[in-house]
Amino acid sequence: MSTQTASPAEPANGCGDGRIAALVGLLAALIYTALGQTTLHHNDGHRILELLTTGELDFGRHHLATPLIYAFHEVVGAPLGLQPHRSVTLLNALSSGVAVALVFSGGRLLALPRARAGAAAALFGACYPVLFFATLVEFHGVFLPWVTASFWLACRWIRRDGFSVALAVGATAGVATQVHSMGVFASGLFALWFWASRPDLARGRRAAQGVAAIATHALVFLACTAYWQSLGWSVGSALGALPTGAALWDKLWSGIAATTWRELLLPFAPLPLFAAWALSRPSERPVAIALFAGCAPYLALSTLILGVSEHGAYLAAVAAPMALLAAATAPLQLLAAAAGLTAIVSAGLALADMGPADVERHLTTNELERRLRVDAATAAGNAAAVDAWGAWCDGCASWLRGFGE
Repeated sequence: MSTQTASPAEPANGCGDGRIAALVGLLAALIYTALGQTTLHHNDGHRILELLTTGELDFGRHHLATPLIYAFHEVVGAPLGLQPHRSVTLLNALSSGVAVALVFSGGRLLALPRARAGAAAALFGACYPVLFFATLVEFHGVFLPWVTASFWLACRWIRRDGFSVALAVGATAGVATQVHSMGVFASGLFALWFWASRPDLARGRRAAQGVAAIATHALVFLACTAYWQSLGWSVGSALGALPTGAALWDKLWSGIAATTWRELLLPFAPLPLFAAWALSRPSERPVAIALFAGCAPYLALSTLILGVSEHGAYLAAVAAPMALLAAATAPLQLLAAAAGLTAIVSAGLALADMGPADVERHLTTNELERRLRVDAATAAGNAAAVDAWGAWCDGCASWLRGFGE
C-alpha cells in the first residue's frame, strides 16, 4: 500500500473524521459490552480476578495491565456496582472500541476514502481475536488500544516520514509491551510496513528510521523492566521454559505450520486471504510481503511457548495493518459483505460458551496447562520454572473451586 502519492477521495476533514472515528469506536464498544461474557479463558482470566479481588498487582508479566484493570475497577466499576469480572469485560470492550476508532483514523491518514476506512475498521473490529477478547476477562482487550496507538503513529510515519514519529512509534510499542508482552515485536512489524510503503525514500533513510523505532522500543522496555524491579515486582518470562539447542529447532519446525493455521489463518480470516490477494497486485505486493514477514517472529514464539490455542491473541498487532491492506485492495461491496459475515461468525463462536463458568471444564484446562508447562520446564531442566508453574496452576485451581461454590 504505497500511499505517499495518494490523495483522499474526499477532502480531508480532521474534525469530521474525528467525530466519525469516535462514533465508530463507540458503536463497537457498545456491541462488545452487550456481548460481555461470564465464562473464563485459560488461566489468565482466573488470575486476573484473583489479583483484582485481593488488590495484588504483581502478575509477574504484563506489568502495566494489572494496575490499569485495578484502577478502572476502583474508579468506574465498583462505584457502578459492577462485579470484578464485569469491570474487566467493560474495560476490554471500551479499550477495543478505542482500537477500532484508531483503525478508522489510520485509514484516513493513509488517504483511504471514508467508506473504505470504515470497512477497514469493521473488518478489524469483527475479526475473531478482536471481538472475542473484547468480551471476556483477559489482558488482550486492555492491550489492544496501546498497540493500535503505535499502529496509528505508524500511519503518520508512512504519510510523512521523520525520526520524531519513528521514535514515537517505538516508544508507544514499548509501552504496549508493558501491557502485554506480545507487543515485543510491534516496532519491527511497523518498521517493515513503513519500509514497504515508502519505496520513494532512500533505503538508508528508511533503514535508519526503522532502527530508531526498534531501538526506542528496546530502551523503553528495558527502562520499564528496571522500574518494575525497583518496586520489588517479579519479572518473569515464559521463555524460561523453552527447549534449547536441537530440541528448540525440532519443536519450531514440527509445529510452525499448525501454529500458522491455528493462530493466524483461521482466527484472523478473512484478513490473511485479502493479504494473499494483495500479493497478486504489484502495487500492494511489497506491503503484503512485509506484513506476512512481520508475522514470522510472532508465529515462531507462539509455536515454542503455546501449548493451547490463544485464538490469534498473540498476533493482534498485525490485524490493523492487514485490515487497511484489505480495504485498499478489494471491492467495497466485497469488504462490506466480508465484514458482516465475519461479525456474525465471530459473535456466534465467541458466545457459544456464554453463561456461568463451567468449573469442571476450566479445571480440566488448568490441568492441561499444568502438564504442558511443567513438562516443558522439566525437559529444559529449569527447576525454578517447574515450581513457578506448579504454584500458578495450584492457585488457579483453588480460585476455580471457590468460584464454583
